[in-house]
Amino acid sequence: MAGAAVALLVALGNWQLRRLHWREADLAAANALIDLPPVGIDEALAAPDAYRFRRARATGVYDRAASIVVLRAPWSRRAGARVLTPLRRVGGGPAVLVDRGRIPHARAAEFAGSERGEGPVEVAGLLHRLALGGEATPGSAANRQATWTLFDPSRPGPVRILQAQIPYPLAPLMIQRGDDGSEGLLRGGFERPRSPVSHLGYAITWYAAAALAAGTWIGLGVQRGREASARDGR
Repeated sequence: MAGAAVALLVALGNWQLRRLHWREADLAAANALIDLPPVGIDEALAAPDAYRFRRARATGVYDRAASIVVLRAPWSRRAGARVLTPLRRVGGGPAVLVDRGRIPHARAAEFAGSERGEGPVEVAGLLHRLALGGEATPGSAANRQATWTLFDPSRPGPVRILQAQIPYPLAPLMIQRGDDGSEGLLRGGFERPRSPVSHLGYAITWYAAAALAAGTWIGLGVQRGREASARDGR
């Protein structure tokens, strides 16, 4: 029984090491894509799955009235609320959702709905997949929710709710804007992907548990052997 427990704990440690090697290869591939030259948004939208973690440029007009402020953004590790605004592209086509950057949480309510329109802008940043489900169905601006506690672009449910409050279709890619200093209060800047968990730490934990279990098992065996020798010697 104890031997089976030790074998199981070692197997779990080995599994975490395999996960670590897979994760390192996956992150290396993503970072290699980030280091490639930026592409135009039209090229990226022709094959959205192939352009995740690529840098891209897009030109259009921000629909500031449709902005939402996200208090917690799982795609970003930087402190502060995130401001997401659709970019109506020059030349038409689905609008591109842009993570324009972060603002202090204390100013989120003040910022929501306070913006005014302006002319065309060029946005450059990192592409994230926007989990649109099937055909994007535009919604009604009357149902707009300006401040969200959480929004995850990789989850179809929140994306569907977002699309339902925008009266035109969104593209299946979102841009996390680089910080070029052009947005005043907003601080942009994309982040390179990293592992959400420490596979090495988990592996060490499982191996340590296996060593502890093996040591306890051996110690009990030695103790029982000494007790048996003592009884035989009487």
